[in-house]
Amino acid sequence: MTDTIHFPTREQHARAWEELAQAIAASADSVSQDAPAHPPARPGELTIIGSGIETMGFTIGDEELIRGADAVFFCVADPATVVWLKSIRPDAYDLYVLYDDTKVRYTTYMQMSEAMLHHVRQGKKVVAVYYGHPGIFVLSTHRCIMIARREGHKAVMRPGVCALDCLCADLGVDPCHPGMQTHEATDMLIRGRIPDTSLHVVLWQVGLIGEMGFRRRGYINNNFSVFVEYLQKYYGDDYPVTHYIASRYPTIPPTIEVYPLSALHDPQIQTRVTGVSTFYVPPKNAAAADLDMLIRLGLIQPGQEVRTSDGPLREIGLYGPRERKAFRAFRRFKVSRDYQWQEDTGASRFLIALRSNPALQERYERDPRAAVAPESFPGLTDRERSLLATRDHGAIQIAAKGTGVAHPGNRDFLFQLFDRKPVMRSLLAVLRGVRPETATGALAEWSAGQGLALDWDRMRTDVNGVLRDRLFPWAGVYEVRGETGEDGRLIVLTGDGDRARLFVDGQPVRRFSFRRGILQWKAGAGRADNGFLRVDVDVQGGRRLIGSIWPAGEPVPAEHGLVAVEGRPGHRHPSSLAGRYTRKGAEGPQCLEVGVAETPERGRHLCVTLDGRPLDGAIVVGGRTLSVGDLSFVLGGSADAPTGAWMPEPGLAPLTGSYVVRAADGGLRSLSYAAGGLLLDGQAAGTIDLDGSIVSWSGGPAHCSAGQVTLLLDPITLCPALFGTVETPAGTVRCIGRAAAPTQANRPEPEFGLQAAAWRQLVDLAGRPDGEFLLWHKWEKANLAATVVNTALARLLP
Repeated sequence: MTDTIHFPTREQHARAWEELAQAIAASADSVSQDAPAHPPARPGELTIIGSGIETMGFTIGDEELIRGADAVFFCVADPATVVWLKSIRPDAYDLYVLYDDTKVRYTTYMQMSEAMLHHVRQGKKVVAVYYGHPGIFVLSTHRCIMIARREGHKAVMRPGVCALDCLCADLGVDPCHPGMQTHEATDMLIRGRIPDTSLHVVLWQVGLIGEMGFRRRGYINNNFSVFVEYLQKYYGDDYPVTHYIASRYPTIPPTIEVYPLSALHDPQIQTRVTGVSTFYVPPKNAAAADLDMLIRLGLIQPGQEVRTSDGPLREIGLYGPRERKAFRAFRRFKVSRDYQWQEDTGASRFLIALRSNPALQERYERDPRAAVAPESFPGLTDRERSLLATRDHGAIQIAAKGTGVAHPGNRDFLFQLFDRKPVMRSLLAVLRGVRPETATGALAEWSAGQGLALDWDRMRTDVNGVLRDRLFPWAGVYEVRGETGEDGRLIVLTGDGDRARLFVDGQPVRRFSFRRGILQWKAGAGRADNGFLRVDVDVQGGRRLIGSIWPAGEPVPAEHGLVAVEGRPGHRHPSSLAGRYTRKGAEGPQCLEVGVAETPERGRHLCVTLDGRPLDGAIVVGGRTLSVGDLSFVLGGSADAPTGAWMPEPGLAPLTGSYVVRAADGGLRSLSYAAGGLLLDGQAAGTIDLDGSIVSWSGGPAHCSAGQVTLLLDPITLCPALFGTVETPAGTVRCIGRAAAPTQANRPEPEFGLQAAAWRQLVDLAGRPDGEFLLWHKWEKANLAATVVNTALARLLP
């Protein structure tokens, strides 16, 4: 193992990149696609090295090249290699910072080339390290070498072991017999490439079909079944295909999984296919030999189909509009907050040692727990030992990266954030007023003021963990839209863990699972369909579900094209203002009333009247202002109410009546409120206190002696409802209730951005006794928390 010189910080690395980006942008006008008239006064040198697939798979001499370079860049996938590189070259630039979820990959590749060329053009020695073979499936390296040579600089590429090399070794494939054909999977589809079924066929990048961008959270790969269907045209429905991922760590076996093509439509199997997956398809048939050629050459060997093309190769050394776009992007470049900084971890150090220590390799393969024990390899945490001892690819990656376990304070904070509106609003107020450059200090000051011990440097990782592993961040109403033939379908999620509830098309799904961001159920227990949905956050921070729902007994659909996007609940509904408001006008008292009306034309709807006259127009709430069409009313209700405000009258006119109540431990079952009187299960309360829409009592019946409930209109059904707490002999219990009269609401006018079919399902679900009661309030709270986390906080987190 190489001694650590100095391991850089994330901030130092980001600052170096942003300074480099400005320098590159400033040099844009000085570069051209034409060969220079004179050679450079001081030619630079560019050496591009492959680090191989397995940890630190360098060749002899590569380390000295890295140590002696003036500038070092790297684009490697395994954490241990990153740690090793940063240890011997703390000034090295990680090219992964140039990836961004909002950027097309082509722009990233152009920027990678320009970053390396910038120092070469200054006459410096530059070494760039790419994982695998630096010339296979890497546009930026070939472009960089072509341009450097054109401009008179020395440029060489040193080969490395690539995934194809590993595949041939692990699967026993000899490319010479009968021959080999390779395709990039998306290119195969869009160009109609026909696989030669008489050859070995290797298909690259099968985990990102049709993806032109980049996703740090992992590719959805929603077009994968289109690719599988294409292969079935040539190989048949059940021809075997090998899913292959080369081993990245010493002694850990590669992923080798053989599936019939039909099985690859199964969404559960599809989750195993990632951005580093490769497919191998064995030859299906033998090609006929050309008898005339056999005679001419005197040989017996299989023939190959010869295909011609006008232009099989791309011209990659030009500076056109797309390439110039990369220069312009450098002017405003900032290291993405989604960039995953690699810390110096004990697990990475173990993998570095494992790479060059055969005795440790033998021990780790024979007895992994002994190999990672303190006496064998000190410096590992208990968690790192536990993960490394599994010898599982994913667990090793998590250990080496130092991710996967939430900071206890962060985890508790995120749970509070999704449950308590005061926390959401307090944090949102801070986030709205802070700039990215001052965010770290502002967040630390806010959390200290709240008495919270948080690690903001780890918060982004912990947010992603909670979004992947818990269901409550996804509580809400989702509508299927698009051209899938399933428009208008409604998916409703609430709760978490054992209390989670899922409704599809208004009907409950009794048995479902949520694990690693995947919501799944199978037909049975009253369901006649199967479901497989991934939770996802789009680039604007919006929540959505992506996947398929298909009938029982039918095969998994070839295309998982269902996309359910969240409705727009808003964060204050006009129904919250239900009641009477008065003020003294020039001609005497005036009365403004917000209530509910029902007409044959509009069904049940919110209605605002002024002195008994209904007002027309959209009803909107903003702060203290209620707007109806072109009219606006400033509402009071507090000591600092502005002059001329409409003040609420005591009483709860739209909310009076009887309620059916549900409370635990034999508590309250019915409540009636009218004209200042309160009946609890038919018995009068002793003392009543009214504060707005909150009713409190004491001296009630023994089973509900005291309590407090909030009366309100349900924004979905516009029917009266309540929630609160009741004091029972067993203690304080929560209660909910709805109007005793039938609550099936006739509400034909859609709200919350939903289309008519989905809206009808939502109203029916919210109004049924077995439906999802007070759904809007649960949805609105989760939506607000998601806005804070996925939009405002995501913009600022390191």
